[in-house]
Amino acid sequence: MHEAKRITDAAPAVLTIAESDPSGAGGLQGDLATLAAIGVYGMAVPTALTNQTGGAVHGVYPLEPKVAAASISSLIDEMQVDAVKIGALHSADMGRAVLGALRDYRGPVVLDPVTHRVSRTRYKDGALRDLLLAELVPRATVLTPNLNAASALCRHPITDLELMLAAADALQRRGARCVLLKGGGLPGDPVDALVTAESFAVIWGTRHDLPRTKGGGSAISTAIAAALARGADPRDACVEARVRLDQALATDHVVGRGTSTIAHRALRLSAV
Repeated sequence: MHEAKRITDAAPAVLTIAESDPSGAGGLQGDLATLAAIGVYGMAVPTALTNQTGGAVHGVYPLEPKVAAASISSLIDEMQVDAVKIGALHSADMGRAVLGALRDYRGPVVLDPVTHRVSRTRYKDGALRDLLLAELVPRATVLTPNLNAASALCRHPITDLELMLAAADALQRRGARCVLLKGGGLPGDPVDALVTAESFAVIWGTRHDLPRTKGGGSAISTAIAAALARGADPRDACVEARVRLDQALATDHVVGRGTSTIAHRALRLSAV
């Protein structure tokens, strides 16, 4: 059994397991940018390569599960890993490989289930969805689905705050210690539902005058992992990450041909 290895005077370290996003907005690249901005050391294992820009995902090319598992196992064995963030998995085989590689890891895990229109991660075949609910969700210290992912997991549309709270409660009862259901896709000011076994809360953000901004969901889940790596309580980690995201969304960051992406540099808080 491998406890998180602490190295004297070393920065906290987070391992992110997710797809590659060549645009840099989300995926491994966005996660590493988030961790660097917050001051946490980042390590990364890819689950898939993608063809995507700031505006859309055009193709997903899953990698061999055993390769990802071998990389994860090596890092867990040899490196300091204070928290793990799991993003897009794309198949039940990849999910099982990741679970196996993390079998002896006892540190905090943030699970950010991702759905894509262009891949099987919409869970239509049921295998990945079943694995998530049966084995990955119970392994999560914090579960961070957005509206699409939560709707896919719960098998019904989530279209308002009442349904968000009910879905977050249902997913928490599946075994996650804490659920932050991200409601930025609803009209009006963004709202998140935060549910633990002991309490629930509603976290309101501010809707900024920007076009659709890519990378926010990935950034908040990674910021939660960074806070957990520093020893924060899961609920406190979610609140801190939401403050970071709101600050970053208030910062205009447009790249390429007018694509708006999360301003990772603005995730740093001077008081944290």
